[in-house]
Amino acid sequence: AFPIAWFDPVQAPALVDFLKDRAVIKRDKGGFTATFEQPERLRSLRWEFVDYTGREISVQKLYVQNAAGKLVIPVESDYSDALQNDTLEVAPGDQILVAYQDEITSSGEKRVHQRTLRSSFNDAIANFYFEELRETRYGNEMYLHEAYRFIPGDTLVVSVLDPDADLTPDADRVKVKIETRSGRSIVLDLVEQTRRFDNFHRHYRQDESEGIHGGHFLGLLRTAAAGAEGAPANALPIGPGDVVTLTYYDRENTRPGVPVERVAQVQAAQASDPRLTLYHATIEREEDTSQDAKLRLAQIRRRPGNEHVQTLYRDQPVAAPMSEAELRAAVSNPVPVNVAVPIPILISDPSRARHAASTLMVEVAAGSELQAAADEGRAPAVVQMPLALAGGFPGFRATSAQRTGDGRTSGNFFGLIRLRLGPPDPAAEVDEDAPPELSVNGSDTVRLRLLGETGEPQLERTLQLVSSARLTLMDSSYSAERLAAHVGERFFVRVEDADRDTGPALDEVEIEVTSLAQGHTRKLTLRETLPHSGIFTGTLRPVIFGPNETIPAVATGGVATAETALDDRLAVQYGDAVRFRYVDAVTLPGGTPGPIEVTGQVYKGADGSVRLFSKRFRDSDMAVLVQFRLAECLFETAKEHRRLKQPERSAQAIEKGKFILEEALRNYPDTAHIVEGEYLLANLYQELAMEQKEAGETAASAPLFTEA
Repeated sequence: AFPIAWFDPVQAPALVDFLKDRAVIKRDKGGFTATFEQPERLRSLRWEFVDYTGREISVQKLYVQNAAGKLVIPVESDYSDALQNDTLEVAPGDQILVAYQDEITSSGEKRVHQRTLRSSFNDAIANFYFEELRETRYGNEMYLHEAYRFIPGDTLVVSVLDPDADLTPDADRVKVKIETRSGRSIVLDLVEQTRRFDNFHRHYRQDESEGIHGGHFLGLLRTAAAGAEGAPANALPIGPGDVVTLTYYDRENTRPGVPVERVAQVQAAQASDPRLTLYHATIEREEDTSQDAKLRLAQIRRRPGNEHVQTLYRDQPVAAPMSEAELRAAVSNPVPVNVAVPIPILISDPSRARHAASTLMVEVAAGSELQAAADEGRAPAVVQMPLALAGGFPGFRATSAQRTGDGRTSGNFFGLIRLRLGPPDPAAEVDEDAPPELSVNGSDTVRLRLLGETGEPQLERTLQLVSSARLTLMDSSYSAERLAAHVGERFFVRVEDADRDTGPALDEVEIEVTSLAQGHTRKLTLRETLPHSGIFTGTLRPVIFGPNETIPAVATGGVATAETALDDRLAVQYGDAVRFRYVDAVTLPGGTPGPIEVTGQVYKGADGSVRLFSKRFRDSDMAVLVQFRLAECLFETAKEHRRLKQPERSAQAIEKGKFILEEALRNYPDTAHIVEGEYLLANLYQELAMEQKEAGETAASAPLFTEA
């Protein structure tokens, strides 16, 4: 229930003003006149006569005057005039139909083509913007960005997009009122523009030869701190915490006859101290189930020894913000960060979040470069990297503690410091669109500075590059994990430890390998794959030495001689387990320095396999000739067996050659080499007949001579 006092005129004086008549009606000999106490905005007007006892009322004339005394109704020209001229008069919401009758068509029948067009006014859009000029490889591009806030002294672009205000072919003008909360106000003239902004909505691409018809009106609003010395005369004074309001009177809109005030506001911000947040960046392995991974896995399994590879993994960077205690300690002490991934940073500074494209610039320099520059007496080479509003860290998995927020309200700027181990390759093609990278070595430090709007450093931190090592057993392509090998095959060992990259040469690390059943232990040296890669690889071959075979000292952990220094063998037993151990002396916060281990398995044996192959020839002639040559070889082999007094083997070779020759002639009856095949058969039968005759078997030789 509502309080009764709301409806008591004594207790609610405003109720009296609300209920009283807004106009006074007077009657004279000419009719009735209604006069409003104050000027009113009206969309429609209705006269109502009550308590009338007659049959009907007729109104001969109706007049309406505005506050200035100008006659509004009747209008000078109404819709009936359209019947006498060539102007199509439309009202908002009308549908215009254009029809054309095609008298002559390919089918011989008349056709009517129609198109429709709806008429309507537009709702004006008024707002404050910042203008940005970007230099690109394609030339200069102009952008307008909605203003979130501004600092006294900034110049704002005042924009009104209202195609209904485009009335002439020339550059039209509209007026807007600018007011501040502190009571100052000015009126700006905005001029219709022909400039095109790459990120701003335009209704169409206009042809300037037809005039200026964009309906986009712009003007500049200069601001200055109230009481500032040397401020421009046309600058709007801004007090602390002031709010600037833009008001535009939209006369024509989608509510015809009802003018609307379009209002936009932007707040003045005071310079604030930036706040830096650093993150712990780690790498988590996760199964790669993409279609590309499935195809690569199928290719890897075709390699010998990879038949049992089941899974491919991919690295997923994860960022978690450092604690308040860690951030406080980072003010005076180097803070350890992961060199293996880009370094995520967040800087909160709402006063510099003026618009969506606002950026902060950070300057980074490698500690090794700073030292070299100091020794050589030159300026150090630094890299500047921009931080953007919102968006988070591309490629990193979002965490619940990661603050993104709306850049309009939070003022959070995000960025990644991308690192490159070693100097850039001078022969590599330069990608102008690629984000900048900082050249470092694996155990370097990085000086991080936030630059102010005029380029001066606002805050500075020192980052210590470290990494957590990872030891894996891989397949021969180093693409998939493989933890087992047969005797005589190889274990492919990889260590990833970027902080062991110390110089331009190929660095080396050492691991300890132990065959747990055999009991032998040895050292294995891994070499860096490329300069500054931070990835070290090597191979180990598990072997079984015979009972009387001397095992080299290097394969059992002894001192290797010069001749055996490159030996990659380890004495094992069938089914042995091989332990690989690497000592990671420096690791990321949260990790424990010390040994990391991986155990590989030596198979107890190998499963035998039988494979069948088919023989394919380019054409039938090649197939016939190959089989003829094979049969001829078998016949020659049979002769040798006879000389060696091996009649059974000779008979087998002859029978096999005869079968091949007859099958070739039967399968390829149209071959051009049929005469050669028949000759070989005839020669075979003749030789067999002569053997029988010489052996005194005249009866047995007769059919062979006949066959020949």
